[in-house]
This record gives sequence, C-alpha cells and structure tokens, in this order.
Amino acid sequence: MKGSGLVRYVKPTASDEVFNRTVGFFTRIGLPLAGSRVLAVRGRSSGEWRTTPVNPLRVGGERYLVAPRGEAQWVRNLRVAGTGELRHGRR
Repeated sequence: MKGSGLVRYVKPTASDEVFNRTVGFFTRIGLPLAGSRVLAVRGRSSGEWRTTPVNPLRVGGERYLVAPRGEAQWVRNLRVAGTGELRHGRR
C-alpha cells in the first residue's frame, strides 16, 4: 500500500456482515442495490474463487474499486491475482 506505509483494516460489525450478505444476495440474483456488483477473485493461497459485494465508483469515465475498511481480504487477493471479475446477476 502506498502512502503512509500504515496498513489498516477495520473489521465489519455483525450488522455490517448481515448487510453485506443481503446486498450480495440481491446482486447475485440480478437485483443490484445502488449499482452494486459482485467481485470474484481467486484466493491467494487456495486459488479458489472468492466473492464479495462491491460498489464500483465511476470517476471521469473510469471505474474504481475502493475498500472503505482498508486492507480487506479481497484487496489482498486481488493484488496477488492481478485480475478479477465484476459480476452483475448471473453474468
């Protein structure tokens, strides 16, 4: 991580977990909430596909993924894998 060199992660609360699962469910069945997508990326150790709901931000015609909680597992996996998939519904 560039910048201060301080890597930080804020663990989600129980209510955050419920919210994320709910958003992920609706996004997976094709009913995204507020532009949500499902990020699929291979695990850095297992190589298995891991998924998490994300909200891509559009700035100047480009899409960006931002990890508001910091160095989340999906961030670490994506850095190692170098690529992932943004899914909408079953696509």
